Amino acid sequence: MSYSKRKLDVIEPEVDKIELTKEKRSKIDSTTNDFLRLNDTDFIETDYQAAFQTIANRLINSYELVLNEQHFFRLCEIEFYFYHQIRHPDTFAHRHPLQQHHSNWYFHRQGTSLTAGYKAGSYKGLDLTFSSLNDLSYGGILIRSIENKQTGQIYEGSCLVVDAILNLCNSKTINELVETKLNKNLDIFNKNSLIYLRSISTITNQKLISSPRVGLTLKNPSIDRERFLFRSYRFTPKDYYPSKMKFMILLALTAEKYFQNKKEKFIDYAKDLSIETNIRLSTVMTNLNELQNGYDTNTSNKTSPLVDYYKKKFTTSDLAKAYGIWLRTYRSN
Repeated sequence: MSYSKRKLDVIEPEVDKIELTKEKRSKIDSTTNDFLRLNDTDFIETDYQAAFQTIANRLINSYELVLNEQHFFRLCEIEFYFYHQIRHPDTFAHRHPLQQHHSNWYFHRQGTSLTAGYKAGSYKGLDLTFSSLNDLSYGGILIRSIENKQTGQIYEGSCLVVDAILNLCNSKTINELVETKLNKNLDIFNKNSLIYLRSISTITNQKLISSPRVGLTLKNPSIDRERFLFRSYRFTPKDYYPSKMKFMILLALTAEKYFQNKKEKFIDYAKDLSIETNIRLSTVMTNLNELQNGYDTNTSNKTSPLVDYYKKKFTTSDLAKAYGIWLRTYRSN
């Protein structure tokens, strides 16, 4: 996607070479949590897209998830949730107090109190926390898919990611893992932990695709929620297309090509994108026609552009049309 040209104030350690010696790797590890702090005091809302892209690129291409010192995973699908009251009021973020601090693991809770229990069943999820450098914010990077680098097995879905972590760390529950085995030390770069991130010796260079996040709705509607609903805060490497809402990645790629090249219709890119995404051409054409229908919809007489989707569960067709309306109304890059 295209991004703001404003200089990014994401604090990053310097890396001189792709091949990192042990000495350099150790040096980077000692300062690595800096890149999960945003020096965003002067940001406007649209600056965060490129800042998230920078962090996502670093996490996916430069780090691996280590479990129990035996299992090594690539992060291959992550989503960003960040709330700042003025600069980035994304109320899809959980806003738990533990998400005010950077570089920690945050297992999703049932509420926002410090004593709230952990979510269970299909609602389980794990974030890496990040935050603003100078003032109060809440940030979580949800891990949606991981790939075992030794076996190639992929765990797709935030619940299945947590299940895999519990299993490979020999823990029956999140509470057992956090309270007993981690002793509440949730530092994501702690090399003495059962679960941590470490820099990899050979940095990969996978291009990332950004697309809308999975499963968001307007069941609790507001204009702010409309604005953030389809922000491209989901990041995947170009060599991995998750099955969940894959068609939204297709639509995001279509929008990118359309606004770069300005052909007449979204459907003009159908053949190329069918090949690129390995989605059947007839399905691509259906999705792109619905996207076009939404984009061409006149919403000037509506109380808000997406009001027809308030308190509604999205179908695939709804999502494509709503995304088209959103692109016409809220797209900023």
